[in-house]
Amino acid sequence: MLFFTLGIIYTSNSFPSFRSSGKTISYLMLPASASEKYLFEFLTRIVGFVLLMPVFFWLAANIEGVVIHLFIPGLEEYKFSFAKAWQKFHGGGGKTGWDIMAIVQSCLFVFVAAFTGASHFSKSPLLKSVFTFSLLFGGFFLFGYLAWKGLNLDEYHLQNNQRILFLKKGNETMCVSLAILGINLSLLAISWFRLKEKEV
Repeated sequence: MLFFTLGIIYTSNSFPSFRSSGKTISYLMLPASASEKYLFEFLTRIVGFVLLMPVFFWLAANIEGVVIHLFIPGLEEYKFSFAKAWQKFHGGGGKTGWDIMAIVQSCLFVFVAAFTGASHFSKSPLLKSVFTFSLLFGGFFLFGYLAWKGLNLDEYHLQNNQRILFLKKGNETMCVSLAILGINLSLLAISWFRLKEKEV
């Protein structure tokens, strides 16, 4: 949870020069292309955080384990390992590649959404991003609920030999994973075009 909290705060501070008009003009006048500016923000705010934070966590967890082991010598499991954590998470199998991709894309969505909000909103990007996405998700679920009830889909049942793509066994995770991937790419495209719009 701390990983996501710090990540949201950090990525929501992307494009810090957009917080005031004077800094925005100076930033846009820098001798670098829009692609270079965007790539720098993307690599330092999302890729760098996702790659470096686990390393810092591993160091902090193991240093803490060594210190605790000095005071409690009987403690045997005081070293943290991502391999052991992965084995516990994987639970002896059952998770396919699409399951893992869906989890990864869902985690990345949190950072990409904050990154896009920072490129779009000048003042209080984190609060405005959370409010905007809350309205979007709330509206989407409300529309889905009203459509479900309005079309009376509770009484509609497909026969065993009449399954659509999304309802085929094993395809649910694939569809969800691809949908989240599409959303992430769309949000990155929005942030890119927002930067290009400010340069015009």
